[in-house]
Amino acid sequence: MKIISKNTLLLLVTSSILMSCAVSNDVTTVNPNRTDSLQSVNQGNVKFRLDFPAKFTNNQINGLKGFSTKALDVAKINRVKIKVESATTSFVIERNVDLVPGGIEATIGLPLDKLYTVTVQGMNDTTNVSGSEIKGYFSLMTASQTPTVEVSQATGPIAKIIEGLKARASEFKSTTSTTTGTTSPVSGTTTGGTTEKDTPSTPSTAASAGQQIVTPENEFKLADIDLVALNDVVERARINAHPSLINVASFVDSIVKNKAVPFEVPSDPLLKAGTLKGTITGLKANEVAIVTVGDPSSKQTIVVTPPIVSKLEDTEVDPDELSDPISFVIDNITPGAWEAKVMASGYTQSVNVSTLNIEAGKETTSSFTVQAGSWLITPKNISGSVGNSDQANTFKDEIDNIHAVWRQDGFDTDTNSGVINYSRWNGTSWTTQAINVSQNNQNNLRGSRDPGVVVGLDRLPQVIWSAKDSSGNRKVYFNKFNGTTWQVPSVISGSENGINTSLTVDKTNGYLYAVWEANETIYLSQYDRTNWSVPVNIGSGSLPKVNMGSDSVVHIVWKNMTSQKLQYANWTQSNGPSQIEDLPMSSLGSDILNSIDTSIDRFNRLHVVWRNDIYVQYILRSNVSWSQPEIVNRVPNVLMSARSGASLSVSPTGIVNVAWVSTGTGNKEVIRFRRRLSDGWKNPFMRINDPTEPIQVNPETEEAETPETIKKSENIDGYEDIPLSGISSVVGKPLIVADGLGKINVIWSNRGQNSDDTDLLHSLKTIETAAK
Repeated sequence: MKIISKNTLLLLVTSSILMSCAVSNDVTTVNPNRTDSLQSVNQGNVKFRLDFPAKFTNNQINGLKGFSTKALDVAKINRVKIKVESATTSFVIERNVDLVPGGIEATIGLPLDKLYTVTVQGMNDTTNVSGSEIKGYFSLMTASQTPTVEVSQATGPIAKIIEGLKARASEFKSTTSTTTGTTSPVSGTTTGGTTEKDTPSTPSTAASAGQQIVTPENEFKLADIDLVALNDVVERARINAHPSLINVASFVDSIVKNKAVPFEVPSDPLLKAGTLKGTITGLKANEVAIVTVGDPSSKQTIVVTPPIVSKLEDTEVDPDELSDPISFVIDNITPGAWEAKVMASGYTQSVNVSTLNIEAGKETTSSFTVQAGSWLITPKNISGSVGNSDQANTFKDEIDNIHAVWRQDGFDTDTNSGVINYSRWNGTSWTTQAINVSQNNQNNLRGSRDPGVVVGLDRLPQVIWSAKDSSGNRKVYFNKFNGTTWQVPSVISGSENGINTSLTVDKTNGYLYAVWEANETIYLSQYDRTNWSVPVNIGSGSLPKVNMGSDSVVHIVWKNMTSQKLQYANWTQSNGPSQIEDLPMSSLGSDILNSIDTSIDRFNRLHVVWRNDIYVQYILRSNVSWSQPEIVNRVPNVLMSARSGASLSVSPTGIVNVAWVSTGTGNKEVIRFRRRLSDGWKNPFMRINDPTEPIQVNPETEEAETPETIKKSENIDGYEDIPLSGISSVVGKPLIVADGLGKINVIWSNRGQNSDDTDLLHSLKTIETAAK
């Protein structure tokens, strides 16, 4: 059976570049010859349609690219501020509209008027996101129809010219409102699941027409503007330039001077783009950094420091020596005041954001300094409770919060034990009390295990897991947080005997995709924000992992039980499941494959890491082909044997981060971390068989008494040991999360002296270490 089709996305398709209004049947276009005056009873509604921010990062100006800002910032948008302003009166109204899966579609009541402008500002909660402002224009001439206005970058220049002409009006005469008598309230309404909120600047809940703007007879009247002619001359001036580079002042001057829209393109129709040059200081050898400016037209630039060239036996090399400052250039920047920043995985920018004034046609110079992070001496306790905390799973949202779920008080020897707990890391601390999401008003569920968690653009967690019902039948269950409370768990139909769950989310529409195994068969089901589809049989095997990027392609990797090899298939809405592929794998050890993890980078490439026997292998899928497998835990002649599964996370800069469990001093388990840099895995400068020195630990507090005895192994042997991860033993595989701020997080289940007492711990690589 096929998965239920999802609804068509609300795409920003500007059907006619002559008008900013969509050309569906319910849309009215601007008629410059209409002379209707505002009446108190003449009020109507207008619908604004905005595309999903996850789609705003492609290269289309018309259509999908509604907001233009950088990939590192656009995902932070979770609401927009809509400001509607009359071009012929003083009327203005603002609404805040929350972003929900499926896009934004908000309907607002307004007085009838022949010309309005609308400004849409992307926001992260209450903070404006740099470069995410777009503008449009429209008319509302009748109450019997509701025009649909689709706002994009292409409509911005006309809206700005209209605003400029209004500001140039030679006379603003305060008169009695054109409405008479009592004005009936016109309140904002919403559709498509959005929420509107009045901002403090909203004039009132009663939408009056405002004060008429009066222009002398011998001056240009904005109400008479020929928008068709204006759009034509602007497009002829723009050609291939970005809309934000239209010189609005030049067009305004020409219209005011000639008292009409000019046929010929005015002089200086385009702004000259600015340039930013500078250096980055503080990076070590062979590191990658991304520099961005939050304007609409420029592109982010990637810089790479050169590697250290030395012989393996050269002990005089200082691997912590900083590289020389590396230069960068960003051109085609829209003039204005913009935020600029640098991001490097494992580093933190000394000054996180700089606001630069980019002048037209000029070169601006600014430099950045970054500082390499170190692991926290004492890990943070996530679970914070007495008992058994294991089988953790994590998901990082768009503002770098980490959402964690795990099995609490579950034991493999007792299949009826265990519940699923949830907690969130806000960048500073974990929520003080873990929440039981598996038994919320559903106390008959038993033996909960194998949880998965995702978060969409609404930043609300959604969880799946395997559990037994009151009759002892094991199924896959689902729960979500609605912003106020967790819901009652529901079963995914057709998931009988389901175990080893995995979950991913399509951030273009909020759809979820769950995979699990049942009787050595891999199943996939789609959640369309309302219902789960009938599961689809993907293949035969175990240990499935599902992931997806911004292209809406679902990637599934699993273990074939017969061959003990990895297999792969993808699923798309239009084609369903693809043909099954065998991954190229090196035949090593006993070939007993018992762990799989995947990650998607910003180019939608799939990264896979797995453990077979004592080896950790890595592979990359790009352009429908696979790279050759690489051994992660060999550096280069010493094998750091794997004692657990491995996990990986790809940072925004493209650095691959892997964590696994090996053995350290006294044959104790220790978590090891390694990075794949721009030219391959970090390699040692000198051979060290065991770089881990003994750590003096207080048995009562399980904290290091002498942190200075922890030997820093970074950049010496090609890998790093997580401090205090070897104080007892690690349960299961460690999880690694690289965030958009350059910080690297490792989360694991750590067993103490009591075999029935394991805590979920969190270590962080950051420059804040010294203060902890």
